[in-house]
Amino acid sequence: MVAYAFGINKPIIKIKSINLGLGGERGLDDEGELDEEWKCTISSISVEVCNKGHRDALNCEGLVTFKKLDPLALHPTMKGDVLHNTTKFDLLAGETKSLDAAWGFSRTAIDRFTELNKGDFLDKALPIEVVIFYREKTVRKRLKEKDADRFIRQFEEQLDRGN
Repeated sequence: MVAYAFGINKPIIKIKSINLGLGGERGLDDEGELDEEWKCTISSISVEVCNKGHRDALNCEGLVTFKKLDPLALHPTMKGDVLHNTTKFDLLAGETKSLDAAWGFSRTAIDRFTELNKGDFLDKALPIEVVIFYREKTVRKRLKEKDADRFIRQFEEQLDRGN
């Protein structure tokens, strides 16, 4: 009975989701008219983490690693703003937090001018691995090529439909 009570009275960190910060724009064709094809870009990686345990996880840190790119630190967000001055965060018992990693920040938001085009992203970034460090433990989750490709295709279909 004591071992059971001890087992659930600890932080249990789960990575709920990994999402891509997608954007798109139309280029100009040879005549200066808007091109029919959208150019998809990726400017950030967003992660949702939660603590399903009954104890707070303090001084956590996160990292996003890529196949051929330098890793990016995850930064906590508060009310939609990225707290890019810190990489440490606390995850209280039962709490869910959003974290963001980006190739560029502008004040408290993600800089949309620092981004990767779809081809570079698919070639250099995937697979993506998110690692959360708390105490002497780590939690990992991967975003595989097929899942990232599915996200990008869905986004491109929405752009084509005008949503």
